[in-house]
Amino acid sequence: MLERGGVRVLDVYRHKDRDSIRFIYRDKVYLVSLKGFYDTMKPEELLNTLLSQVEGK
Repeated sequence: MLERGGVRVLDVYRHKDRDSIRFIYRDKVYLVSLKGFYDTMKPEELLNTLLSQVEGK
């Protein structure tokens, strides 16, 4: 699902209360901190969250 949206996940960093995801989108690398854990999110929700953080910058 993420790859169809143009996102390629590089790393997932686990913290006690959240995850951070490092990914490539449109040939740029981004690091986004989530408010929860990525594996508890639906793929569509994760994609929308990542892209909203990128487009909001």
